[in-house]
Amino acid sequence: MPATGYIEFTRPKGDKTAHLFTRTDGKPIAPFGIAGPAPTKAWTYTVVTTVPSAFADQLHDRVPLVLQLKDADRWLGDLPDEAEAAMRPAKDVLQERPLCGR
Repeated sequence: MPATGYIEFTRPKGDKTAHLFTRTDGKPIAPFGIAGPAPTKAWTYTVVTTVPSAFADQLHDRVPLVLQLKDADRWLGDLPDEAEAAMRPAKDVLQERPLCGR
């Protein structure tokens, strides 16, 4: 599911600040996800998360796993080993800016 970015909130609870993560090149990001019909809803979507890079770890303990476009066919294919090989954290492609306090 392509997106312009994603938001993470800093810790601790009660004094949160929203932080917007986007690609440094301005292109859309594509978080790894699994979508399909659900018993109680027409469709459901789950974002796959991973441990953060040192950069993102300052703000949150997990981040969406961002799909690199070159890995899209591997992720969408029928071979589990190929999909797993595509699941590696993005390096040096994200930037962050604070949005506002809550």
